[in-house]
Amino acid sequence: MNSTIQEQLKTVRHHLHTLHSAFLESLRYRYEIKKGQPVNAYAWFHVVTQDPEYTWIKPFNEIVMDLDILLENGTATDQDASAVRSELDALFTPGEANPFGAKFLEILVNDSDLMMNYHRFKAIRDKLGLVSPMGETPSEMRLRWRSQNQINSRASARKQTQDD
Repeated sequence: MNSTIQEQLKTVRHHLHTLHSAFLESLRYRYEIKKGQPVNAYAWFHVVTQDPEYTWIKPFNEIVMDLDILLENGTATDQDASAVRSELDALFTPGEANPFGAKFLEILVNDSDLMMNYHRFKAIRDKLGLVSPMGETPSEMRLRWRSQNQINSRASARKQTQDD
């Protein structure tokens, strides 16, 4: 892995995690107002992962996970970084095919803390270069990252079993 790419992606990941946390807190605040009572962390986790009303946030959760996987794999290339940039750009762009983008924007304009986090994240994200894809779409690349992570996890588990 190119160390410059790795450091850029780690920085993007840090800001993406911060934005994700701020976003979930903003959603939680709105949920608690709507329900008229506070909700504990366990119940809130259940809501955002199981409640059909919140399935629209799944793409955000997945890109956070995929970036973690890419960095854990230790094989990121310029094309991978470009795919991350493209996927993040698409995620936060409102449109008919992207309900997350529209709903995120609606929440963003009404939450100054979330807006500050988003602008910090965006400044870092925009530093990732865009290069021509080499035969894979960004979505295909994300699937490859997940597959490679499963292979690495299995190999690590076998090695640990052999060492014991």
